[in-house]
Amino acid sequence: MFYAYAKNPLVNKNGDDVSLVHGYWGTVLRILSKHKPTHFAIVCDVGAPTFRHELYPEYKANRGPMPEEMAKQMPLLNEVIRASGIPMLSEKGFEADDVMAAVAESAYREGFEKIFLVTKDKDLSQIVNDRIHLYQLEKGADGIDFGPEEVKEKYGVPPEQIRDYLALMGDSSDNVPGVAKVGPKTAVSLLEEFGNIDNLYANLDKVTKKGLHDNLEKGKENAFLSRELVTIQSSRGFKGSLGEL
Repeated sequence: MFYAYAKNPLVNKNGDDVSLVHGYWGTVLRILSKHKPTHFAIVCDVGAPTFRHELYPEYKANRGPMPEEMAKQMPLLNEVIRASGIPMLSEKGFEADDVMAAVAESAYREGFEKIFLVTKDKDLSQIVNDRIHLYQLEKGADGIDFGPEEVKEKYGVPPEQIRDYLALMGDSSDNVPGVAKVGPKTAVSLLEEFGNIDNLYANLDKVTKKGLHDNLEKGKENAFLSRELVTIQSSRGFKGSLGEL
């Protein structure tokens, strides 16, 4: 939302940039008005290192600091969230993704008919199923219902293979290394043949392309590390109950 207004920021009577707060809450209100969810929560990171940083200190190390004009608006945004009464969920040592997945899977076990995670984060595609979908906001559009078919169409693999897909090709946005020179098409091809990286490395001699075989062999440690980094830790990401929402 901050970047959507970057060229034409909204300012209040004091000259303060309030674009982030305006855009964020405009979106929240549209979702509440259109879809009328029975339960609703906002999930956030705690801004502290997570277990992923302990596994791999370079995790997300490629990201720069938050822009100053955005950082200035965060206290106001948090104040508005608290005033709204909408629950804010977070868990020390985990990312927002882990918490979102934990709540979604809790709702699934409790029999909720449809659970939506408002995000474009591809990591969360791994928990998409018949009732847990992503809801992807698009510029100038209401949003896209992103279920299992959409995951397969976009990435070439079903939700249950997303972890291994990212383990092979890596994720530059999070500085997840993956295997050198293995891109999306190669990752999909390997998973179509072997199913997962465990089976792939158990049968590495069946990869006959020398360059690919050598890269996979050299990148084995990174592949398994990457899978651990991208795996959503939903079992530990939320210690509350849906009654709080």
